Amino acid sequence: MTGPDGTPVHWWTRKWWDTLPDAYKAADTAQQAAGRSNNPLLRFMDGPGRAAGLMRDISDQAWAGDLTNPATAPDAAIPWLAQMLGAPTTQRALPTPDLRAYLQNLADDGRPAAGTRQSIITAAKQYLLDDGQAIILPASSTTPAHTIIMLVRADQVPGGSLSALVAKIRAAGVIPAGHNLVARMAVSEWDAWEAAAGTTWDEVQANTKTWAQADSLGIVLEPEAP
Repeated sequence: MTGPDGTPVHWWTRKWWDTLPDAYKAADTAQQAAGRSNNPLLRFMDGPGRAAGLMRDISDQAWAGDLTNPATAPDAAIPWLAQMLGAPTTQRALPTPDLRAYLQNLADDGRPAAGTRQSIITAAKQYLLDDGQAIILPASSTTPAHTIIMLVRADQVPGGSLSALVAKIRAAGVIPAGHNLVARMAVSEWDAWEAAAGTTWDEVQANTKTWAQADSLGIVLEPEAP
């Protein structure tokens, strides 16, 4: 059974139609409009019924938690969810898949205070490829003043451009005021590289198809705790 727009009658309309007196439903089923299907009353009721049903669908989604779960929220609800979670304007302007990934990271890792190492790592993840590994190095006597150094894997930096990655992270508003963010490619130790490369030339060739892959073999960057 289809409604006025040719789509199947909404389930809420059918449920509403089922509450009518039996005589109404029998008369409606018996009618046959020229060139059209049966149940003209049912199809007419699908106008307001579909609107009410869509509201019921949204209500059911909200009740089930689907609208507040980044994994299940429909695309149209993602910007609203980001706003409710206080995401910065620059984040809310991201394409829907990227914004969904950002919200999923918040759901998985929690919301760190702005300016912390974990907040920078969380922001970086959405711009890195694959599982998005990154780590912030502790400050040392050799670190320039007011400089944050972040290590990433060469094979996870889109286009290999560290400057573009830093610009995106800075635009997210997570870098403390007055500080400079420097991204560097992590370097694997020889033992770790050799263990990850493989034991035969075929395995080594399969694992090092690009320079970025070769440079990243054996590197595992564990996210730091907030």
